[in-house]
Amino acid sequence: FNGGIPIYTNLHSHRNGTYSGDVSGGITVIAGEITKKKFGRQEVIYPNSWSDISKDWQVYEKYLIEVNREIREMFHLKDMKLPNKIVLVSPNWELNSYLSSDHLLIQHETLLNISSAVKEIPEVFIPALLWNYDQRTLSSYEQIFAFNDILSIYIRDKVKIKSPVSAPTSAEPPYSTQKIVEQFYKQFYDLSEKQQKEFLVLWYKEMSNVSDSWLKTVKLFQGFRERVK
Repeated sequence: FNGGIPIYTNLHSHRNGTYSGDVSGGITVIAGEITKKKFGRQEVIYPNSWSDISKDWQVYEKYLIEVNREIREMFHLKDMKLPNKIVLVSPNWELNSYLSSDHLLIQHETLLNISSAVKEIPEVFIPALLWNYDQRTLSSYEQIFAFNDILSIYIRDKVKIKSPVSAPTSAEPPYSTQKIVEQFYKQFYDLSEKQQKEFLVLWYKEMSNVSDSWLKTVKLFQGFRERVK
């Protein structure tokens, strides 16, 4: 690499401007107007266009840790601890994340400060923990988006993140199954918190078997409701 702009990568640097190394989960390279801050053992990389995150980082980190713990415990995930390097970016209006062997890459919607991003943590963190390394063959991603929406609201309520976002009442299935799915949402939110958690875990486990049809998911849900009566 030749140039005077700041660069972050999870590869080892050499004196001649080259980078190399072995990493698990892929290579990250970010160059441009970035700032690096140290908070204890953690190093945070974020855009220069954001205001200084020092004041709000403690609150953001608190919820990031709590969301990570809740999702890991809920789905019995191992080796998904928060790394010591966190990279925050906002290149477009997409919410996403990626967990590598030595850093967590978080993509928030375009924003100028980190305090406004706290409410997005559950939604943005779910892909890194549940889907980045999922090797299952899925027929459709429609239900994954619906699952992520419901799970993010469940986690947000669980860790007490205040947000104006309300529980969804429907997804966008084909018209022929729209009423069935709307009924599914209504009945899901009639469950107790414990039952909601249990069904979300079951739905995630069975996603490769039901992702091609909402009718299969509704059947799975009805069987679950019968068992917990």
